[in-house]
Amino acid sequence: MTSDLHITNYTEYSKHSLVATFIDPLTKIEGFVAFYRLNLKYPAFGATRIWSYHTYKDGLEDALRLAKIMMYKNAMASTPYPGAKSVIVSDKLSPQKRTGLLKRYAQFINFLSGRFVTGADVGVTSNDVKVMKTVCKDYIVGIKVDPVFYTVKGLLVSLDTALKEVFGSTDLSNKTLAVQGVGKTGALFVHELSKKVKKIYITDIQKQRAKRISARYKNVYSVRPEDIYKQKVDIFSPCALGGILNRTTIKRIKSSIIIGTANNQLESPDIGDKLHAMGVFYAPDYIVNAGGVISVVHEYENKRVFRKDLGHRVERISETLEKVINYSKKRHISNRQAADELAEEIINHRDNI
Repeated sequence: MTSDLHITNYTEYSKHSLVATFIDPLTKIEGFVAFYRLNLKYPAFGATRIWSYHTYKDGLEDALRLAKIMMYKNAMASTPYPGAKSVIVSDKLSPQKRTGLLKRYAQFINFLSGRFVTGADVGVTSNDVKVMKTVCKDYIVGIKVDPVFYTVKGLLVSLDTALKEVFGSTDLSNKTLAVQGVGKTGALFVHELSKKVKKIYITDIQKQRAKRISARYKNVYSVRPEDIYKQKVDIFSPCALGGILNRTTIKRIKSSIIIGTANNQLESPDIGDKLHAMGVFYAPDYIVNAGGVISVVHEYENKRVFRKDLGHRVERISETLEKVINYSKKRHISNRQAADELAEEIINHRDNI
């Protein structure tokens, strides 16, 4: 059952406007949609995550945390939409039960009457999105575009910016890489870089998945999850779940650049500041991985996909990261703090219009 703790007492509560609770009447599975600073002019955008959290409280904390990140992401991606996030607390279900759950969840999205637009995140497949779309036609996105492709495209252009900043060149031929998580985005990232870099170390909580992917490439090596941090590499790329950069792990990471697609990589904001003090270039996750939301916003706003225009919009992520870098230098602060301040400036300006 949902925790009795009042929402304002949750660690991750900030300026959240609303939390809507979903309770599936058949499976008794619960979920949450957290909204960060609602804007009555526009629906909130944020993907849906299905994950086996230890407690419902953990799930709600994650939703609150990710909703704020989505607000920052949407603002820095130059979209007018507020941020939201949905999590469904669930273990593995049979295909039949999963389909039923997704359809009833889609009915719940309809009930929110256009306040929330969602698509796939961790634990949700493209087929799941199609199932939800049969029930909720107007507020489910990620059908006409592949958010994974555009997320990785954004990562690649951001990586070029980071490489130029740290090494003075985008050449990867002598660079080594560690990728934590080879699910949808991680696997595509490895594929894109496999012919460009010297060596890639990969890991995944599903060890067989990592082994299968490493077997496809001569220069890709699978390591145990606990060993990924100790690899001596130029670039460390978190592409799985969040919160993996903490006081313990940042002491073990031996890279010059940290950049990846995972949401909410920092356990707490001060970790980004510590990385800066250590001389490690950290690319704020919600800047780097914004290609996904840019693509689904494009789908939502247009009857058909204009791929050339969409590609150009995603490529501009590199300009956003450059703006963050320049601001951090000007203010003598970390990239993390620079990105947050710039995002808050955009959001506050909108709130005052």
